[in-house]
Amino acid sequence: MTGVEIVKNYINAANIDVPIFMDTIKSLVGNNARLILSRLERDGLISRYDRGIYYKPQQTVWGLSTIGRDVVLKYKYIQDEKGNIKGYVTGARLFNHMGLTTQVPRMTEIATNEHTNKNKAVKYGALLQRARLTINGGNYLYQQMIDVIENRENIPIEIDAPNQRIRDFFNDNELDFATLYKTGLERKMGPRNLKKMACCVLGD
Repeated sequence: MTGVEIVKNYINAANIDVPIFMDTIKSLVGNNARLILSRLERDGLISRYDRGIYYKPQQTVWGLSTIGRDVVLKYKYIQDEKGNIKGYVTGARLFNHMGLTTQVPRMTEIATNEHTNKNKAVKYGALLQRARLTINGGNYLYQQMIDVIENRENIPIEIDAPNQRIRDFFNDNELDFATLYKTGLERKMGPRNLKKMACCVLGD
């Protein structure tokens, strides 16, 4: 089977709304990936969203479809096409999701394994930050909890009982305090924040 055939089979099996990344194609056909993708783009099988990111266009009544920014962010920085977690939403957007604030930030903050620079970076309308601890499906909810504890003094909270709302998140996701505390230590939380976390989750 030729490299072109391998890539075509991969693309034909891919969902319409899932981005196709250059790095994934490189893992299939090596350094021929760029040439093959350029050829398939010329043939109309795929369209280019941005450098190294492609998608399968679909004919609609309004013309050829595209993919949205949120979809690109999801698969580039939060989870791969197999569902493996590599990032999560944090900052004011997380506070909004948890019902701690009505503030809707202009930019979504994402902590991700895919951003290795110590400085934050803007990409596709999101503010990326390097994961302080490698993110996976088993710890991302714990890391979100820790982010909320650490950012409580930096993001305005608009409800009267924030600790109860945070405990609801903890209980609804069936988290346990031993794992939360261990994750906090692995992230090098200071004693003050560890104590705040215990008071918040276990009770004032």
